[in-house]
Amino acid sequence: MQRDFILKSAAAAAIIAFCIHSAALIEANRIQDATWTACNDLPCAHWDARRQAIESYINQNETRPVYVALGDSITEFADLPPLCGRKAINAAVGGATVETYIEKGRDFVEMAKPDFIFVALGTNNALRRRKATFERSMRELLARLKPWPLFLVPLPPGPEVPDVAFYNDALARTGAPMANPLDHIETYDGVHLNARDYVGWKASIAAAAESGVCAATKSTSSRPG
Repeated sequence: MQRDFILKSAAAAAIIAFCIHSAALIEANRIQDATWTACNDLPCAHWDARRQAIESYINQNETRPVYVALGDSITEFADLPPLCGRKAINAAVGGATVETYIEKGRDFVEMAKPDFIFVALGTNNALRRRKATFERSMRELLARLKPWPLFLVPLPPGPEVPDVAFYNDALARTGAPMANPLDHIETYDGVHLNARDYVGWKASIAAAAESGVCAATKSTSSRPG
């Protein structure tokens, strides 16, 4: 009898501990979800740290002609070259979606006053299965970035990124100028490019700039305002 009592007590204690642990996880997820929502798909601490860094880059570059790159971690990790004789302001934020920049992108652009912009977003939308809203969100972002000249960079075809062709087709349907998509890339995690594959990625961006926005910046600055 005593042994049965001990076993039942231990089982009851295990069940209680499991319930407490589960409740804690649910609460943690609820807090995390709220945090992400508060800063447009990004944890607020991550967003704030990266925002301060980007604003510092912009403030350190008050006179030289620049372009602005809006993107996610694929762009943030890149050593961006000058394009059209303009220095890069890398305003990409790891984890960002198109929706992140609908609210925040124009702030960076207005601070930097670039001659043009490139937008390299969509990988995190794909990873979060947002096919239904992607094209609409991208069109809204492009509308908010007017009147700056810009072009789009297609999603790299990482093996862990679903429906890349769908998202790139949606980018093309916006009618904005776009770099040529890459046929194949090597990644270290299924999403992010290896160093050698950044060569082709950056070459496609440079070619898109040369065939489009560079012509508008050769003689005069196109900075609005």
